[in-house]
Amino acid sequence: MRIALTIALTLLAIEASAAPRLELMGVVWSKPILKVLVRREAPLNYVAAAARAFKLWRAAINYFTRLYGYEYLRKLRFEVYVEGFNASPDGYDVVVSFLDVPSASMELGETTLTVVGNRVVKAEVKLFLRDYTGAELKPIDILNVALHEVGHVLCLGHASRAHTANGPELMYYKYTPVNIVVMPSTLDVYGVALVFQRLLGGRAVRPLQRAIELPARIPYRLTAYYYVHVVSTVNGVEGGGWYLENETALVRAEKAIVRGDIRYVFEGWSGDVEMEAPQLSLRVTRNYTLIARWIKQYRVIIENLYPGPSSSEMWVNEGDEVVIALRDTRVEHGNGTLRVFRGWTGSVEASSPELRLKVWQPLRLKALWDKYYRVKIAFTSADGLTLSPQPTLLMLDGRLMNESELWLKPGEHVLEWALWRGIKVRALANPAVKGPGTLKIPLAIWRPLVRVTDILGLPVPFVEVKLVGPIKAEVTVGLDAYGRTPELPEGIYEATIALGKLILGHTTLVIRGDEVLTLHVLINPYVLVLVLMLAVLVALALRRESS
Repeated sequence: MRIALTIALTLLAIEASAAPRLELMGVVWSKPILKVLVRREAPLNYVAAAARAFKLWRAAINYFTRLYGYEYLRKLRFEVYVEGFNASPDGYDVVVSFLDVPSASMELGETTLTVVGNRVVKAEVKLFLRDYTGAELKPIDILNVALHEVGHVLCLGHASRAHTANGPELMYYKYTPVNIVVMPSTLDVYGVALVFQRLLGGRAVRPLQRAIELPARIPYRLTAYYYVHVVSTVNGVEGGGWYLENETALVRAEKAIVRGDIRYVFEGWSGDVEMEAPQLSLRVTRNYTLIARWIKQYRVIIENLYPGPSSSEMWVNEGDEVVIALRDTRVEHGNGTLRVFRGWTGSVEASSPELRLKVWQPLRLKALWDKYYRVKIAFTSADGLTLSPQPTLLMLDGRLMNESELWLKPGEHVLEWALWRGIKVRALANPAVKGPGTLKIPLAIWRPLVRVTDILGLPVPFVEVKLVGPIKAEVTVGLDAYGRTPELPEGIYEATIALGKLILGHTTLVIRGDEVLTLHVLINPYVLVLVLMLAVLVALALRRESS
């Protein structure tokens, strides 16, 4: 008796259970090699997808037997012929046809098995090219529907679960379009192993019609899929995941990823593949683990550099030592301006012009420079006359300097004294530096007027005053009894007043300004001469009278 057993992709699901279960139809083919004809009733890409479904089932069986045994399944094969393409013998076991109309009952595929007794003698598969709305299906959807219908051809019913550990369950009653090839699950192939075990053992025995579960040792997942596990500490890789056996996995890493002052530079792949190129193409024949290796770098910024660029930037590998050295610590700009390195500030505080640093974080260093101006100090007396000779030894800002042309910072400086004619002379002003140039600084060197009088206040002209103190000097007073001294450092002087070889007097002077210094003598030589002359005249007159 012939029985037509039809099962469609929209059958109701079997009762769900805690473990994934698969329904078996309870029938079996009487031979292990099935001849398949795929009719040319659809575009070539659809026809090719339907033919490929049988090859993928064969790949799923090979995958399953390699991992879990059941070697007898390798005897189960399909001989696929495409109408009008390859010579095919008469007598097909499976015929695949296409319908370019929407299905009235929403199914996408339909398989009819012709059964004699408990043996299948023929299978007819119909694949719809459009869904129930009339929208055309994609070739990958035709392939997935054809894979499902081949499961029915192999006497499988529907599965209780919609998803496996790594993808959709092929034999679930309802199909949802996806962008991957939905391969048979380990549960599906295990079901085929139970259906065909006695046939391939030598005799056809009707299997019990029942729902089966996977043994505990077999994980529930899609067959012929391998996982490419991409490990990266940086979110800068693409690719990885589940790939169909013999598919090509394209995995790519960014050459460099910058996140603020941190950069990750791709170094290469390790794990199951050793490669330096950031992009690799991998034919997937097993599970792979790919580890992206990155070099972590930190940005090092150096600012305020002279001469040349004002700043410098570099990337340094984490843990490496970087040497930062200034070529010049004194940079003269040629316009009377000088910069002298003072130290570093920022991530590191240091005074040495050369630093050796282990880089464990981003660094930002700023070179500190002191500005100096070329300043010539011209010394004058208190009244502004240029001194000759000019002092060269001076005490400035607490330091002894042996030149008058100096590099000085902007601002006011403290000038304590200058050595003039062997004498330390107090400065009357401090240098206030605003730029390069010449600064006139008066010293406590005076040119006071000297006036010589007698005790009656009468002027004593034409006398010489010899001064002995910090320096020696001579002054000759004129007719008015006044005389101006040469430049004299302030201090205490001993004054000797003489007319020729006649010493008229001694006195002590304190010179500390340009005031008039009055010197008194006890005897006015000119009055004395006048008195003597009068005495002589009187004596002569008396002598005349007596004679």
